[in-house]
Amino acid sequence: MEKVNAVRVTVKKKMALRAAETISDINSMSKISIGEYRHLKKSYKGVKNVEVHHIIEKRLLRTMKTTCKKGEMLSIPLSKNLHKKITKRWKKQIGYGTNYSSVIKIIVYV
Repeated sequence: MEKVNAVRVTVKKKMALRAAETISDINSMSKISIGEYRHLKKSYKGVKNVEVHHIIEKRLLRTMKTTCKKGEMLSIPLSKNLHKKITKRWKKQIGYGTNYSSVIKIIVYV
């Protein structure tokens, strides 16, 4: 079994929360918190070095045909460093200010 270097935090001694530090952590973690942004944000509030990442960037939400709000989007807790890397990759692939409507069609159909 592969060793996971994820951040592990105990909240109120009842629930262990984990945040991935690397992409391989995401692939190898059997229990990882995935949920609505607003709930994860509340759960990880005050936890150092952890940020909640929208799985599909919120900037793409306005072009998607959905009633989903930003706080309801599926998200995942990540270390600050991994969050920065993933966001940088999104920006490189889909630059800010791009015509997102054509990009959404590619994401949905791939």
